[in-house]
Amino acid sequence: MEHTGLSVQEARSAIEQYEAAPRAQATAPTSVDALTARLLAAQTSGSLAQRVREVVRANQTHAA
Repeated sequence: MEHTGLSVQEARSAIEQYEAAPRAQATAPTSVDALTARLLAAQTSGSLAQRVREVVRANQTHAA
């Protein structure tokens, strides 16, 4: 996450919030391969990066 400019806490918060959001596939992956596939799909679609940006903006607003 260093290249994104996020702190570890911001990155964890973003990931937790992303994972908590309602999704079509609400069940946990059954294997590491399934988890990796979900992460890569979110990364490829840009939805994970967008969610990280939203959380960072919200955190910056709250800190100001």
